[in-house]
Amino acid sequence: MDCKDCKVYEDREGCEGKYWYDMSMIQFCRQQMIFLLVHIGELEEGKWPQDPLGGSYDIEPGKKPKQTKPPFENLSCIKAEVEVRLKKIDKTQGLGLKKDGLMLEAYYGWDKTESSLANQYDLSEREVRKRIRRALNYITGKKRRDRGYAEFVIHSRR
Repeated sequence: MDCKDCKVYEDREGCEGKYWYDMSMIQFCRQQMIFLLVHIGELEEGKWPQDPLGGSYDIEPGKKPKQTKPPFENLSCIKAEVEVRLKKIDKTQGLGLKKDGLMLEAYYGWDKTESSLANQYDLSEREVRKRIRRALNYITGKKRRDRGYAEFVIHSRR
């Protein structure tokens, strides 16, 4: 399934993702969020990750651009959206959940292992895995606008 089909594809759990995404493909699904978190350093530097196979996000010859915004504006918007979603977890009060967003970012963006995060936060590796997965589910979920992270966690425990 191609990313453009995900606009109507409801069950994104089956998506295996791609090795690289063009800026115009980003819809903030699970696999794309992982890609963005892995490349968070480049985004913070104002750069879009290079295609490892040598391509870029430039338009193919003979094709008209789909987007009306300049690439730097799209990059800024994408970076800002990732930050907003992570900060929504960081603002969580109670239940000891504030660090879940940090663990998610550290795991994917800074190459921290589950073991090192478990040691750092005095948690089991299983608990770290659970919190990373839950935080990722939250930032890629449709209902995150309707409820905070603490409420999401409480409802997901049922």
